[in-house]
Amino acid sequence: MIRVLLVDADRGAAELLVLFLEKSGAIRVDTVASPFEARERVQTAMYDAIVLDTAVCAGDLIPFLRDVRPLHPSAAIILQTHRGDEPAALAALNAGADFTISTEGDPAIRFAHLYHILRQAVGRHTAQAALQKSEERYRSFFDNFKGIAFELRMDGTPVFLQGAVERITGYPPEMLLQGKVVWRDLVHRDDRERVRDANEKVRARPSYALELEYRIRRFDGTVRWVHEQMQNVADHLGVPVSIQGTIFDITKRREAEEAVRESRERLQRLANNVQDIIFRYEVHPQRRFSYMSPAVTAITGYTPDEFYADATLGLNVVHPDDKKAFKALFRGDIPKTTPVQLRRIRKDGRVIWTEELDVPVYGGRGRLIAVEGVIRDITARKRAEDALRENEERLNLAIEGAGIGIWDLNLKTGEQIFNRRWLERLGYSPDAFILAEDAWERIIHPDDRQRVQDATRDHLDGTTPFFAAEFRVRTSDGRWKWMLSLGRARYRNRDGEPYRMAGILIDITETHDARTALQEANKKLNLLAEITRHDILNKLTGMFGYLYLIDEILPADEQLRMYFQRIWSLADTIQRQITFTRDYQNLGMTTPVWQNVGAVVRQSALSVPMMNVRLVVETGTLEILADPLLEKVFYNILDNAVRHGEHVTGIYVRWEERGDRAVITLEDNGIGVPDDEKETIFEKGVGRNTGLGLFLSREILGITGITIAETGTEGQGARFEILVAPGGFRLHAASSGDETGDAAGPVSRSVTP
Repeated sequence: MIRVLLVDADRGAAELLVLFLEKSGAIRVDTVASPFEARERVQTAMYDAIVLDTAVCAGDLIPFLRDVRPLHPSAAIILQTHRGDEPAALAALNAGADFTISTEGDPAIRFAHLYHILRQAVGRHTAQAALQKSEERYRSFFDNFKGIAFELRMDGTPVFLQGAVERITGYPPEMLLQGKVVWRDLVHRDDRERVRDANEKVRARPSYALELEYRIRRFDGTVRWVHEQMQNVADHLGVPVSIQGTIFDITKRREAEEAVRESRERLQRLANNVQDIIFRYEVHPQRRFSYMSPAVTAITGYTPDEFYADATLGLNVVHPDDKKAFKALFRGDIPKTTPVQLRRIRKDGRVIWTEELDVPVYGGRGRLIAVEGVIRDITARKRAEDALRENEERLNLAIEGAGIGIWDLNLKTGEQIFNRRWLERLGYSPDAFILAEDAWERIIHPDDRQRVQDATRDHLDGTTPFFAAEFRVRTSDGRWKWMLSLGRARYRNRDGEPYRMAGILIDITETHDARTALQEANKKLNLLAEITRHDILNKLTGMFGYLYLIDEILPADEQLRMYFQRIWSLADTIQRQITFTRDYQNLGMTTPVWQNVGAVVRQSALSVPMMNVRLVVETGTLEILADPLLEKVFYNILDNAVRHGEHVTGIYVRWEERGDRAVITLEDNGIGVPDDEKETIFEKGVGRNTGLGLFLSREILGITGITIAETGTEGQGARFEILVAPGGFRLHAASSGDETGDAAGPVSRSVTP
């Protein structure tokens, strides 16, 4: 149906024209009387043709055409002209009108002519519109085409090139069409031979098609991957006339494929290098191993190919006693986060322990299609666990046999744990005892609790290397037992604060009672020794008095004088040895205590006739754990320096750390000790005086594991080194009783009797 808008003010002529045009049934006519009405109609309706009477439009004809043509670019515009309208008609044709028809002559012929023009004009405009629309679609297709469409002559000359030419190559298509840029020059040099061979194959075979991927170098120098599809096109005689094809940029796809390939290679290397077995077992549609890592050979003795060839080998190598657990694991009855320990039989017959973790893989409708898993050889770990269990059993047996208690204390929560058998020996229920947080504190003797707390604090703040305390605990029947507790805080958080402490308890009741009895007996013996020593010394005093009197009246007989001197020497020796027993009888009888080295040195110097000897003490707040007779050690060294050093004017006391030990040095500027006497001076009876001083000093120090040696150079002075073991020394905070002056610098003073 052709729609026509008729613009004519002559109603009669318009009605007659409408009747003629619509009688064929192929044309429908709308009429308006003025250009103004026509403008309104074309705003809301589409027309295939517009018929204008020039008399109606008069001076508005050209503006009307300019207004209407943009709205109806494909409509045929026909002018009905009157005599004398030729100039206006010519201007209208130049302004966009398509045809003119005169209103003069026979109406029937004129109407038939108009009908013919309408059919012809509308047909032509419809074809033009279709062509324009086709061209727009064609242009839009290639504007949005992501690749390059091309056609080449058989000699390779491009005759057609459309699409994303510039986006892919960086060159405008005109440069390629004009031959300023040749495609083969864009091809990467490593791919040119392959591309040339492909082009020759396409040229040589009629209707032959081929695809290939290669690299090109863009105008900006970057390299891109392209996929080319080309085909030989032949004429009706089968003679090749051109090559047509497409080219797409596949750089992103190739990069993704390369990334996937590298990822697979990394995973493959990981699987090949890992010591555990990694596998995938297909359940559906066919049961088989689709992957088995090389580690399977080292663990089972079988190669991956043997597993690929035999789908049942995975089950066959499982120990018969563990196959039930293996099947449960395979079915997924065991949580996938729970590893299962299974025995497997190697190819050489040896049985190994493995730990397996499987993950089921499900497909559509929840169907199990595969199982993936990891198998680890834990044979060495199982052996270690068995050995550890045996050691624990032996340890527990030894602990139970020895009656030793084990305790574990959580320093944050206060929770205390004791071994069951030890609590039962005290008569307590282990369950009730553990539940009570203060149960342990309540059974410690009130007089001993502070001592236990002090020992705990000293260990936790680093003062002592381990916890050690003796105290009494009450049994369930009210008796008191003596305990020795030893422990250590070995578990600390990131800030270094201890949060767990563990140790042992030893029942020392019998030992303590025996020690108490021994101490009582020793007191009695010491009392007897004191009385005996006192009586002997009194007798010696009388003997020396008589010897003085005899010396005054003794004749000048040499032999008699010699006998007299021997008697005097024997009496003097008896006196010195009796005096030595007074010092030695208390050795090791009291508990070692922490003592400030500087204070003890100064105190011992008060008993030595230092005269003008300068004493320099540089030990700061150093304290050592030693027998209370430590003062005697320093007295003997200072006394020997003054007595035997001959020209000593200075004695220097210092200390230093050597690794985890403390070294206290006492050196003077006297004559020193001969090399062959450096060790013998510590033996009993060796020396110029009593021969007991340094012997006693070594014994006193040895009680707490401290050693002493003479390391000086003869002629340059004596040098004694006292070596204190780890845990036997500390730097104590200065207090009113400390020798704080040492920490600031050397302290010098002369001590006179």
